[in-house]
Amino acid sequence: MYINSTLINAMLSITTQSATNSLLNALPFFIEVVKCGSFSKAAERLNITKSAVSKRVNQLEESLGIKLLHRTTRKLTLTEAGNRYYQAGLSSLEVISDAEREIKALQVSPEGNLRVNVPTSFGISQVSSILPEFLRMYPSMSVDLVLSDTKKDLIGEGFDLALQTGDLPDSTYIAKKLASLNSVVCGSETYLKEKGIPSVPTALMDHNCLLYAHHTNIVEWVFMKQSKKEIIKINGNFVTNVSDALVNAAIESAGLARLPTFLASSLILDRSLTPVLTDYTMPSKDLFAVYPDRKFVPKKVKVFLEFLVDHFGGDEPSWEKWKQLYA
Repeated sequence: MYINSTLINAMLSITTQSATNSLLNALPFFIEVVKCGSFSKAAERLNITKSAVSKRVNQLEESLGIKLLHRTTRKLTLTEAGNRYYQAGLSSLEVISDAEREIKALQVSPEGNLRVNVPTSFGISQVSSILPEFLRMYPSMSVDLVLSDTKKDLIGEGFDLALQTGDLPDSTYIAKKLASLNSVVCGSETYLKEKGIPSVPTALMDHNCLLYAHHTNIVEWVFMKQSKKEIIKINGNFVTNVSDALVNAAIESAGLARLPTFLASSLILDRSLTPVLTDYTMPSKDLFAVYPDRKFVPKKVKVFLEFLVDHFGGDEPSWEKWKQLYA
C-alpha cells in the first residue's frame, strides 16, 4: 500500500528546527523509495522531483548517523540498519494512517462517547428522559451525563458540550441559544384554600414564600405587566439551594414557590400545584448549548445539538404547555 498523499503533505508541513522533526519529514520519502525500489519511481508516485526525494533520504541518514541504503546504478539495497528502520517506520506510518481514517470516520458517522455537563434540575427533569431516544437513534454512541450546577472548564475537564444559563463563558466557546427559561409562582391547592389566592404581587407579602438560595436576591421577586415592573419583598421560613427540594415543599403545602416552568409544568398539569399571578411575567434566563470550537465540530456534537434543538428549541418548548390551561 502506497503512502497516503495527505500524510505526505502533513509531513512536509512539519518544521525542520530539530532532529526529531527532520526524521519525521524524511521518513515517508525513505519508505516510498524502498517500496518503489528506486528514487525515480518514488518521485513519480509522490509527484515531486527525484532530487527532492534524494535530498530527504540523505537528510534522514545524516540525522540518524548511519547508512540506510546501498545505491548502485542498477538497484537499491537496504542495509541491516535500513531494514530495521524501514520495518519500524512502516509500522509507525500505518498507525498514523489508521488514526487518520478513524478520525475522518467520526466526521462521517457519529460514534464514540459524548460527555455532557447539564444543570442538575434541568438534567433530571428534561435531559435524562430524552437521552434513551437519542441513543436509539445513534447506537454507536454513548453518553456521559454529568449533572452539576457549577460551570465547568469544558476543555480542561473533557466535556464535548454543556447546557448553561446566565453569563456566558470564555468567548473562545461557541454558544447556541436553545430556549428561554421562565418562572412561575405556585402553591398547592390545600395551601391556597387556607391562605387565599394572591391576585396582585403585593399580596405575596402576606404569604409564606419558599426561598431559593441561588437567586441573586432571594428575598425579592420581580413581576412585570404591560411594561410595568414591581419588585416585591417576600418573607419565608424555608430556604434551599436545590430546586427539587423547593418543589417538594410547595407540594406539601409549606408555602408559595417561584419555580422554573420546566419543573412546574408537569405538576401544574397533574394538579399537584396551582400557578398564581399568571397574568404577570417574571424575569427569564436563556438556555445555551455551549461547546469549544466552531470550525471542527465533531459529528457526535452536531447531531446532539440538532437533537436538543428539536426538543427544546422554538418560542414555546414542551414545558410551557401548562399555559394553555390559563390562557
